[in-house]
Amino acid sequence: MGIILKIYIKLSLKMSNKYKQIKSLFERESFKFRSMIFQYKRHFLKNNELQKQKYNKIRQDY
Repeated sequence: MGIILKIYIKLSLKMSNKYKQIKSLFERESFKFRSMIFQYKRHFLKNNELQKQKYNKIRQDY
């Protein structure tokens, strides 16, 4: 009975370490993804503002 318990404890420790590695990897990737989305949003909003300014300038000329 004691041997089975030791094997179970070793396996559960290995699995928890794997779980921690996968979790940290997932958190890193999700952070990269969120920052990428944020950069695209900022870029898009900046371009949108520039387009509005150009459009308003053209309208004022006419």
